[in-house]
Amino acid sequence: MLADGEDVSFEEVLENLNRRDNVDCRQWVPLLKPEAAILIDTTHMSLKEVVDRLESEIKSICTRGSESG
Repeated sequence: MLADGEDVSFEEVLENLNRRDNVDCRQWVPLLKPEAAILIDTTHMSLKEVVDRLESEIKSICTRGSESG
């Protein structure tokens, strides 16, 4: 900023940096895996294998939910 001829204080630079950090954090939130998410690596799976695995995971979750209620 100083190199651009702007007259800025330390507080202004710090505020600008904090503002940019907050924007960066919000930008990455959608890419973070929630704690309860199930990660399935489908790299070497056929479409049928993926669907079968998803179905199995859903049934497992539904079974656990009905046991606790």
